Amino acid sequence: MTVSKQIQKINYLGNGTQQTFAYNFRILDSSHMRVLFDNVDQSSGWTVDGIGDYDGGNVNFETAPADGVIVTLYRLVPLTQEIDYEANSPFPSETHETGYDKLTMILQQLQEQALRSINLPVSDDGTTSVVFPAYDPGKLIGWCPDTKTLCNIDVPDCPDPY
Repeated sequence: MTVSKQIQKINYLGNGTQQTFAYNFRILDSSHMRVLFDNVDQSSGWTVDGIGDYDGGNVNFETAPADGVIVTLYRLVPLTQEIDYEANSPFPSETHETGYDKLTMILQQLQEQALRSINLPVSDDGTTSVVFPAYDPGKLIGWCPDTKTLCNIDVPDCPDPY
């Protein structure tokens, strides 16, 4: 089979009673599933089934996520290559296809991350810097005058955030 879906994450809203949440994308290993509650990683308290299934499976929680909690299930594939072919052995087509599937999943996760990042327009000449300046309370980040860099800018009468 092939990785024919570009889906790699799904969000739910916890209700305090539901303990099983479906995911509809393939994972190759249980360690490839990540779970967040309100953007905080949950490394325990759940199990995953459907490993290797092209249509996904379920994440089962020991305790139901609280009412109103955003539950995010997403695939995070390690950037490794673990296939090792032996010379003069039969061609392992399933192993080979799984390797291509993993590469496709890695590309999908990189694309999804890129789509959530700050980007410059295609027409940028490559000399613009989007490195953020150090945190400075009471200042805004903006474009420095006469440069193509970001800097902290004084804001008159900026209320103290604390």
